[in-house]
Amino acid sequence: MKSIVCVLLFMVVLTMQAWAQTAPYDSAKVIRDARRYARGFRLKDRDLKKFNQAYFPEVSDYFKPTAKHVPDTVMLKDSLYVKTYRNVAFYNAVNQRPVVPPLQDFVFPAHTINGTSRPEYTNPTEQFARKDAKKFSLSIAELKRFKAMHYPNTSDYFNPTAQTASNLALLKDSDYVKTFRNEAFYNSLKRRVDPIGHAFVVVSIVVVAATMLTLFLVAISRARFY
Repeated sequence: MKSIVCVLLFMVVLTMQAWAQTAPYDSAKVIRDARRYARGFRLKDRDLKKFNQAYFPEVSDYFKPTAKHVPDTVMLKDSLYVKTYRNVAFYNAVNQRPVVPPLQDFVFPAHTINGTSRPEYTNPTEQFARKDAKKFSLSIAELKRFKAMHYPNTSDYFNPTAQTASNLALLKDSDYVKTFRNEAFYNSLKRRVDPIGHAFVVVSIVVVAATMLTLFLVAISRARFY
């Protein structure tokens, strides 16, 4: 009797393993899990400082998931899970601020993106790249795609071209190309898809706040006469 039970249990285990291997791959669930586990990702302050200076891409090991970042360690070998996790972690870092911001950011805020300091280039080639990157602009369709898909600063979307480069010879300079991509990427991050709509919202808020303050002051002034 015991042998029969053991055989049955063994067959059940084999059946479950076979089902797991033949079960359809649910890519949507994999993506959801990766986004959920990467949601709380934060770099340590010292790593965040390096990130803001070097702009290492999402394929960097800094954004690689570990055993505590997966529902099952098997997912660490799933390329879709790892890629999605890295992407979300990277954009968390882009928007992350240090726990204790540097004093100069309070007194002399640099040209920043989401509160993080940008580097001051001393290399002439990098300075040319920063200046040329100001001429870079994604089309509205490309900007919408960028905001939705979050492709990184290494994307070909941010490559310098003959139209943006002040000197065509610089297009073969790796430092120039890297700096141009970084600057074009962060300029695109700051850019709004609908700046007019955003300005309208801001003005509306200011008008409403001013109206409420005026009504409040009038109410106080009238109350003095009673």
